[in-house]
Amino acid sequence: MAIAEASRTLYKAQLVQSYVADMLADAVVGAVAASAVAPLTKPAPCDSSSPIFCQGELLRIVQLAAIYPDSKTFVDKKVRDSPEETLQRFHELLRRTAGEPGRDDVLAFVDQSFEVSQFPASTDLCPEEV
Repeated sequence: MAIAEASRTLYKAQLVQSYVADMLADAVVGAVAASAVAPLTKPAPCDSSSPIFCQGELLRIVQLAAIYPDSKTFVDKKVRDSPEETLQRFHELLRRTAGEPGRDDVLAFVDQSFEVSQFPASTDLCPEEV
């Protein structure tokens, strides 16, 4: 009796293994087919004329300071003055801090140089709930 029970259990396990293998194979084939049908597209290039939001030391310092819970909040802000004046103030900040501004320094610079967002960072995706 025990041998018959073990045999049935083994048979069920083999059925499950076969089913899982078939499902995995279908998923792999589906993924390969989808990638062949829908070519990958590159994201839209950043406006390379923006040394504030697309590249450069200012963007790097602000993002590394982690003054916002996500990396999108800063790049959605608007500069209060011209980009040239903003970059000049940023370079002054770097000079005052020997090229290593602290988090509070960066936060003060951003508050001085960029407009406050209409919505807090935590509600960017759901402004209707504000």
